[in-house]
Amino acid sequence: MPIYSRIDENNIVVDTIIATQDVIDSNAIPGVWVLSCPDDDYKAPPVKKQYGGIGYSWSPILKEFIPPKSHPSATLDEVTMSWVNP
Repeated sequence: MPIYSRIDENNIVVDTIIATQDVIDSNAIPGVWVLSCPDDDYKAPPVKKQYGGIGYSWSPILKEFIPPKSHPSATLDEVTMSWVNP
């Protein structure tokens, strides 16, 4: 089953669940949910470059999850969606 990440009003991931699209669509578990991984056994091709773990940011512009910054002066590599330290 797919894995979804719930984001708060600041686009920070606060929760993740394994659920069907029907559960998400029914709003049985309230919140804004973003598909993080299409298949919980990771056999399906990824739709995102980063899994939406708790504490990660969701970029609605890039349509990607961004991990917490690894260093204050790190820069984001938008190809891998990971931080590059100086």
